Amino acid sequence: MKSYETIIKNKRSKYYLFSLVALFWSSDVLASDGETLWDGKHYKQNSSVQQILAEQVLRGITFPKKTGFHVLDIGTGDGSVAKDLIIPLTGASKLTILEPSEDMLSICRETFEDKNNVSFIQGKIEDFEGSQTLFDCVTSFFAFHWVQPINRGKAFRNIAVPLRPGGLFVAVFCIGSDKPRLKTAVDQQMKSDKWAGDFKDLADPLIIGPKEIIQSLLEENNLKEQHHKVHESITPFEDDEALYSWISGWSQFKKILGDRDKEFWLETIHLYRKLTNQSTEMKSVNYIDYYLEIVAVKQ
Repeated sequence: MKSYETIIKNKRSKYYLFSLVALFWSSDVLASDGETLWDGKHYKQNSSVQQILAEQVLRGITFPKKTGFHVLDIGTGDGSVAKDLIIPLTGASKLTILEPSEDMLSICRETFEDKNNVSFIQGKIEDFEGSQTLFDCVTSFFAFHWVQPINRGKAFRNIAVPLRPGGLFVAVFCIGSDKPRLKTAVDQQMKSDKWAGDFKDLADPLIIGPKEIIQSLLEENNLKEQHHKVHESITPFEDDEALYSWISGWSQFKKILGDRDKEFWLETIHLYRKLTNQSTEMKSVNYIDYYLEIVAVKQ
């Protein structure tokens, strides 16, 4: 199996990694409670990375051949991963979609307009209680970093409770790392004297934390880990301007900063170079990030 780094590098990396980072900062400004105001159509045009990562994970699992196999997908987004990968690769005959964004759910309904075995629920996993349905599998790809820390225990309970004994939980998480990344530089810039005033009302999306936090949440909820793998992705850009050009295609900050957006990001990229030991004298710059794939079974 190729590493995700190799796959991403072999595509047109300037644009191909768009959707992975867009999961950290929505293309629309976040509401104060952390709810994202997604542009579903825009997202659908830039969701290739999720599909690649989801496909690699799903193809590595042997799913039981069962009549009526029912999957719950958390944070489905535009529905492309669910329609093109989750249904065919899990063998699901039923799919329930849980998506908090009204705009995303609207696009998702269009994606599945020719399917009658799909149901839609607008909501968050931390609020998904009292389900009368038992699921054979729960999937989630790049959704849990939107869950606030105080709600994570509840979110994992709401995965485990409606999952049948022997059912699978399959997910890819954006995780924390002790290595600096672009978000490290962004966080420092947002708190700096120069920029703090611009971001005082912004609820920044979160990374769920190191893999040990996820593994602990699994254990607490009777979900036994079968497999995990931490990946590093590296994407090269010609120079700081090229990296900024890519960032400006998805960053929410332009709505906050206006004409100062480029100034903020070039300063942030300069800091990012220092944090990741990439010489400011070199023209090219690498974008580096980390994520975790995990498979667990309900005991």
